[in-house]
Amino acid sequence: MNTMRHVLMAGCAAMAIAAGALAAAPDSGSDAGAPAATLHDWHGPHHGGAAGGIPFMGALRKLNLTTEQQQSIHGILDASKPQREALRQQEHANLAALATTTPDDPNYATIVQAQKTLAANAIQLRSDLAVQLFGVLTPQQKAQLPQILADAKAKMEEHRQQWRDSHPAPPAPPAAS
Repeated sequence: MNTMRHVLMAGCAAMAIAAGALAAAPDSGSDAGAPAATLHDWHGPHHGGAAGGIPFMGALRKLNLTTEQQQSIHGILDASKPQREALRQQEHANLAALATTTPDDPNYATIVQAQKTLAANAIQLRSDLAVQLFGVLTPQQKAQLPQILADAKAKMEEHRQQWRDSHPAPPAPPAAS
């Protein structure tokens, strides 16, 4: 259950990750004299990369978004904020109920079903946002994404391997005789 909770919470936080991913996006727009639009005012949890959500959010900062693109993305995220927040609150409440309900409770099945529905809603919301955000990108930026994502995946695997190497598995318990 702890793993499920982490997956669901990471999924809910995925939408908030967008701000951190875009805040450092350099501006390569044609309006060189205008200040770049940033998403500095949209703060979310500081979880890394695209762990729980939209696969390319962490890559956006590497795509040299124009001011207009940043503003469009900001608008999409702002427009979806009430829906994301409501879903997050529902998931938190349902997870709290699930954590305090035992499987023999008559309401347990209802709470589990609600969790499944909320998880499906979160997946759909992330998918809808991904489609909208992807639509803001130019064909050239879209073409860059596969390599950026592959590089990020390789880097993450390298970090995981370094962690595994520095944290060896505990010895197996002695066999019962």
